[in-house]
Amino acid sequence: MSNYPQPNYGYSNQGLTSRGGTGQPSSSSSGGQNREEVSVQLGHPALEYEEGVHTLRQKVKLLKRMSNSIGEETSLRGKLIDSLSSGFDSATESAKKAKKELDKVYKQARAGHLLALMFFSVGLFVFVYLVYKANRFARWFLPKGRRE
Repeated sequence: MSNYPQPNYGYSNQGLTSRGGTGQPSSSSSGGQNREEVSVQLGHPALEYEEGVHTLRQKVKLLKRMSNSIGEETSLRGKLIDSLSSGFDSATESAKKAKKELDKVYKQARAGHLLALMFFSVGLFVFVYLVYKANRFARWFLPKGRRE
């Protein structure tokens, strides 16, 4: 072991013992050596407490201001997020409607509607052409005074 006295910390072979904390120097034997306890007071405790309380009050006031500003910022952010979420919801609904319409158009195109429309327009053109030619053919047979 070392030559220095070992602290007891209130523990002995018999178990924990209470320390005599009276603030008076005491002498106890530990390994054949004497040990003295000295208590030291620095300054007046009431002044230290007042300064500590004053600094704590300043810190509490600062924390209150910060918590109020954090609360205001949180409410602003919450309102912004609510408006963004409602905007996203309406955009999502619009995108779903557009997708349904595109699916409908795609199914109609696959079903041959576009081909039927093309045949209808070609048939109409042929019909108008034939009526025009028939009119010219009929005018050829009419006498010259009746052509107008």
